[in-house]
Amino acid sequence: MFDIKETELRGVQIVTPRCFEDNRGHFIVPYNEDAFVKAGIDNKFIQDNHSHSKANVFRGFHFQSPYPQAKLVRCTRGKVIDIVIDIREGSPHFGKSVAVELSAENNQMLMVPRDFAHGFYVIEGPADFMYKVDNIYYPDGNYTLLWNDPDIEFDMDEMTGGQTPILSEQDGQGMTLQQLKDAGALPQYAE
Repeated sequence: MFDIKETELRGVQIVTPRCFEDNRGHFIVPYNEDAFVKAGIDNKFIQDNHSHSKANVFRGFHFQSPYPQAKLVRCTRGKVIDIVIDIREGSPHFGKSVAVELSAENNQMLMVPRDFAHGFYVIEGPADFMYKVDNIYYPDGNYTLLWNDPDIEFDMDEMTGGQTPILSEQDGQGMTLQQLKDAGALPQYAE
């Protein structure tokens, strides 16, 4: 039912549902609890979210601490680059990222584990971005990693063509990894 590939960041997985196509269009099952549990993804998702964005919008890098959220994300219209960053203090992959193109055409999804920062950039808009979460939103524990922090291993200029993306006030005023570490906001790595 699903093709699930691990990325270089353990727990961050690319999920591709089986697509049934004919002359009318196509049909997919984007989520099936039994199939996900059999594949080792046993998060209990409690809420669906939907964001709509125009081209050149960047949303992120968001995370919650101490009440983390896992996310299963997909793009149902348009095209985005979805980015996940390991922000767990003590992790051998601290600051490293995985970037995956998600679109209505490729039907791919990304499983974002708890304790990772997440964001996406709209390369073809408008984009409808859908995601499931396994914990409620806690405004007091919601943090934003600065979108262009030089300490993260991701080249935003390459992705945006050197343009500053359209940002919310919150996203434009995110904190660097060092500031988040100094504030005691980063999750701890536990193997």
